[in-house]
Amino acid sequence: LACPETVLASVCALAPVPASLKRDRSLQRAMAGAKFGDKCVAEFVGTFILMFSVGCNVLSGNKVWGSTSVACALMVSVYGLGGISGANFNPAVSLSLGLSKAMGGPGLDFKEMLAYFGVQTLAAILAAFAYTELFLKNINLTPNSGFGWSDAMACEILYTF
Repeated sequence: LACPETVLASVCALAPVPASLKRDRSLQRAMAGAKFGDKCVAEFVGTFILMFSVGCNVLSGNKVWGSTSVACALMVSVYGLGGISGANFNPAVSLSLGLSKAMGGPGLDFKEMLAYFGVQTLAAILAAFAYTELFLKNINLTPNSGFGWSDAMACEILYTF
């Protein structure tokens, strides 16, 4: 039985990648030219939009269009802000990119990772205040009956990473 990398290499050798599908480096060039403050503002705005749309959809209870509106908000944020900051919008993504850079790969340096953490956390907290004030109620973030906080944390860690 061949390992997946061998199979993938064989398939790629048989079917060369068309030029239109090769990785475009223009996004990396655009991000390299962005100022550090601009990157932080982009992460703040994108994270705020994402968390605000998630909170509004949870509180409105619209099961039909909730996921669609969150996906649209995320897509617009990624397309609009991705060229500035990379569109992480999540501390877990920033941590993954920081670890990637620390292991010699592409990613975020430690200073950028910490700044993104702080900006993303602040944006999420302010978005929570905003949708709470808008709906005059908040989201119940407690484990379901039969489960404790340790179960909830284990699930968060498992599904985040």
